[in-house]
Amino acid sequence: MKDLVMQAIESIGEECLYSNHSPNKKTLKTLENIENNKELIESKNVQDLFKKLGI
Repeated sequence: MKDLVMQAIESIGEECLYSNHSPNKKTLKTLENIENNKELIESKNVQDLFKKLGI
């Protein structure tokens, strides 16, 4: 799942119409946490993940 999220984030930059923008502090902190395996939510499946996220 981590790899999927990172691939999606990387592809946003490739497809973004405004390629000269920079990520904000919250986004940078989130990416750092993902890379360091911090504050991740583990789930059994998509339904379990949505439930844990309150979606």
